[in-house]
Formats: sequence, C-alpha cells, structure tokens
Amino acid sequence: PWGTLYATHFLLEAKDAGYHVGDTVLENAVDYISDEMLVSKDAYSDSELNTLCYALYVMSKAGRNEHIGLMNSLHRNHQRQLMAGPAPVLGAAYGMIGDIQTMDQLMAGAQRSGWTNQRFYYSSGGSVDSTLRNLAMRLSVILDVSDNDQLVLEAVYKVIDMMEQQPYRTTQENAFCYMALGKYFSRQIDKGPYSGRVYLGEELLGEFSNEAPFVRVFVEGAAPLRIEMDSGYTPGAAFFSIASRGVPTREAYTAEENGVAVRRQFLTREGGPLDLHNVRQGDLIVMRTEVRSLRGDIDNVAVQSLLPTGLEVENPRLDTTESLPWVIEEMSEPAYQDLRDDRILLFLDLDGDPNDPRRNQWQTYYSLVRAVTPGQFTLPPVQAEAMYDPEILASGETGTIIIVPDSPDAPEAEPLDSNETEESNDPDGTNGEPETPERPEPITTELEQESSNAEM
Repeated sequence: PWGTLYATHFLLEAKDAGYHVGDTVLENAVDYISDEMLVSKDAYSDSELNTLCYALYVMSKAGRNEHIGLMNSLHRNHQRQLMAGPAPVLGAAYGMIGDIQTMDQLMAGAQRSGWTNQRFYYSSGGSVDSTLRNLAMRLSVILDVSDNDQLVLEAVYKVIDMMEQQPYRTTQENAFCYMALGKYFSRQIDKGPYSGRVYLGEELLGEFSNEAPFVRVFVEGAAPLRIEMDSGYTPGAAFFSIASRGVPTREAYTAEENGVAVRRQFLTREGGPLDLHNVRQGDLIVMRTEVRSLRGDIDNVAVQSLLPTGLEVENPRLDTTESLPWVIEEMSEPAYQDLRDDRILLFLDLDGDPNDPRRNQWQTYYSLVRAVTPGQFTLPPVQAEAMYDPEILASGETGTIIIVPDSPDAPEAEPLDSNETEESNDPDGTNGEPETPERPEPITTELEQESSNAEM
C-alpha cells in the first residue's frame, strides 16, 4: 500500500511542478487508493494509521474529498494516537479541502505534543519506515497548506539536523527531505530581498544580502555580536547560525535531563553509603548507576561513567577479581558492557510508558572499582545518551573524591574546598523522582560564523 501512495504522491507533485503526467495514469492510481486503501476500523496500529492518513492526504491533494467522513472519524476517535505521529498529515488533508479550522487544531496539537522529537527508529520491512522519512514527509505536506512559520521552522531545523547526523540515507528519506526543503526555500524567495550588517560590539565585521551571504570562520573578542537589518526586511527571510567552541569550567557545569534520567552512587563493599572524602587507598568501591526513561521506550542507550585518576576498574572477566554476591543478585543485565582504563560504558534499552513516564522503573547496574592512588580528584559526571537520537540525554552531578594513603605515616590529602559542588550519595534527593534542571548555557571562547540555520 505504501508504495502506491508514494508513487501517486510524487506524480501529483510532478504535475504541480509543471511536468506532464498522464491523466489516465493518475486517475487510475487515485481510484485504486479510494477503492482499496481507505478502510474504516475501530482500532489501528501506528503503522496502519500513518498509512491511512497519508492516503487521505494524497486523495485531498488530488482534489477528491469523498472520504471526509473517515477523516472526521479519525480526528474524533484517535486523538492521542494522531498526536504521537501523523496529525500534521491529516491536518494537511483537511487544509487541502479548505477546512482550515480543523487543520489548525491538528497542527496546534502536534506542536504541543513535541511532534518533531520522535524517538529515532528504522523499520527493516513494510514501508521501510524511519523517523527522518516521516518528519520530512510531514514538513512537506505542512508547506502545502500552512503559513505557521514557527511550526515549519521547528521541522526544518530538525530535518536539517537529522540529515547531518545520517550521511547514509534511504531513497525515501532523500526524496522527502529534498522535496520538503525545496518547497521551503522556494517559499523563502517569495519573501523578497534583504540586506544588513554584522557587528562585534561597535566593530563592523561585514555586510550581507539575499544574494551575498556573510561567512566568518573565526571571530575573536568578548563583545556581543549584533545583526542589523536594513529597512524593508520581511521577518523570517534571513537566517544565521553561530557555532561556539570552548572548554566548560566546573563552575559553569549543570546537570541535565532530557528524555532520560541517570544517577550514580558510591557504596562500600557491604552496600552502605561511602564517605567520598575519606577513602582508604586499596579499598574496593561499588559504583551503582541507575538509569530510566522519562518518556516511552528508548533503544540503544549508552551510559558512560568516566573515572578519575585515583580509581581503577576491577575487571569481572578475570578469575582474580573479587566478586560481591549481593551485587550480582541486584544488578540488571546490560546488552553490552565495555570496561576501559578511564571509563565504564554500558549499552542498554529502556522500557517506558509515554503516557505516565513517572511510573517508569529505574534499571540498576553495578561496577567495581578500586582506590589506587592517594590524592584529591574530581569525579566527572555520569552521562546517558540515546546513540541515534542525541537530543535524548542526561548527565549527573560532578563531585570530589579524596583517597587517603594506606600507610599511616604518609601525608594526608589536601582538604576539600568548601565552595566545590559535591556529588550526593542520595543523588536525586526527591525520593526516587528526579528533578529536571535547565540546560546549561554554552561556554563561548571562540566563535565560528557559518551558513544559516537559525531564524532572525
């Protein structure tokens, strides 16, 4: 079914673009869709609903509106499922037949539900489904009917970002992406000419226009960047981007959670809380790492625990490595564990209920490390990230560990600076319900001016 819709859609796009498309061929394809593919049911799988909304959009684009009853039934009875995916496509179908009010309702609902932040996935069969393909298709159909710049820009940025992350794309992904972005940039041309200047403080860095973009590879200085547009500028016609590079300071670091939560606790060999400011050289330390989804299922999650110089991983694959029975009994099983000199990596999938993420369970993992070098060391934060959707990420608190020498005659470690932020051994402080801190502001030491992907 999807192949028929895909081919018919592109025949309609070609006709709109001025190419010759035989009327008989197009009419037969649309009749087939109408007779064989528009089936009303009480319940649909996500794939079925996605295909059905696409079929209704193709019918509307072809000027056929005899299935308005089926559209209304979907809108009325499948709200939640629509908002999780094909609401923009059904909205565009309404827009094509002139029902702007219903279209706006569906578009607004999709925007509220975070329709551009779908979990990354690929389907190896069926319609060869993927997150990027669906998002690009939805952007394309929205551009056919909507003047909502914010809705469009939200999808444009996401499509471009995902294309950069996925250099090897399927034929469908490329087709929908280039069609959608082609429509978008054609619409930008209609906004008319513009010109302006870029300043660093009061210093003029350069001028630009719709025919001559301004690009600066390196900008040095602490003064604010300022862009001034000449009169006659239409909002949304020009775009800019600034890429910053720098090394964040410890003071500027802030823990964060976006779609996933992670926390870490250091324990004694008996399982009690560890005093991180009085660890004896040679002590065995249990590191408990917990992670959970803050939305639905998340596949291919990587959890990284960087270790300070004073700690060394105990490799459980060696016969000489000490084991603790209570750790083995309580530990979840990761898909894969990678033990390195300076870090421990866990790879796993997370189950989650998108309708009530607070009920999602923590998955618990244990690692054994040993205090080997006396001194005071910074504990880097534990981090979790969905490998194929980098917007889903979390990082914990930093801290300090003080390892005292095993010999009583050796000098003591320097005392802890009272101004330093400590990683808590009660990491969430909320009885199991993690707070969601704001994202940290970027630390800017160098600026690069690049081609545009942010609206002015």
